[in-house]
Amino acid sequence: MNKKTLIAVLAVIVLLLAAVMFTYYDATFLAPYDYKVSYLTVSDAQTRGEGFRILYMTDLEYGTYTDEANLKKIAGTVETLDYDLIVFGGDLFDEDYTPEGDDITLLTGFFRSLRSPQGKFAIFGDYDLISEGRRNITNKILSDAGFEIIEDSVRIHLTSSRSFSICGYSYNRQVDSALPADSLLIAVIHSLDLRSQLTDADLILCGNSHSRQLNWPFSGRYRLGYHGADKLYYSTGLGMSKTAHRLFCDPEIVIVTIK
Repeated sequence: MNKKTLIAVLAVIVLLLAAVMFTYYDATFLAPYDYKVSYLTVSDAQTRGEGFRILYMTDLEYGTYTDEANLKKIAGTVETLDYDLIVFGGDLFDEDYTPEGDDITLLTGFFRSLRSPQGKFAIFGDYDLISEGRRNITNKILSDAGFEIIEDSVRIHLTSSRSFSICGYSYNRQVDSALPADSLLIAVIHSLDLRSQLTDADLILCGNSHSRQLNWPFSGRYRLGYHGADKLYYSTGLGMSKTAHRLFCDPEIVIVTIK
């Protein structure tokens, strides 16, 4: 191997090592705090021109890897946004985390601080329902912070003659009743399992897996983001579970505009 070839090989190795190191650094120290804002517009003849905005966030997973510093960063991001209503898609705590007294006070204050002139709504995720105690704690935090747990449909009035409906389906709930058919319908689910039963919905908001936070290209997993054919938005979520890393899967807050 001549000198030029050796230098070229060493340069490639150095570049590869630098890329690996930066990717690790980003996935460990930057991406978990990089709360991006994704935007989606839903058009509807009955509500056209209203410009009503829904802030959707899901999978906080507080406890093991998501802490007070994350909450402050999320709150700071939300504070800069323009929206009318909040929907939380479930999983308040991480699966294996045991909530403590200070956590309950902190999370209640965090959710209470999120302004929402037209209401705050939520569903339960699978981690919220791992025990009766966990369910009760989650329900208390959200209720004390002004959130309404939606198990059926809630009609949101834009004007005296225009409205839309939000249907909530907590984890393991089934679509056991007819969906509202007289207005725009947004369905909030925690996992992908129910999407095939909600073909009449105009938009489905879903979280749960955050693609295991390691969203390798060409991995074959169900793609995150908006799926126009399914009228589905599959969110990356906010928090972390199983691992304290996020790779090609930045946490997000979603703003849905109805017009």
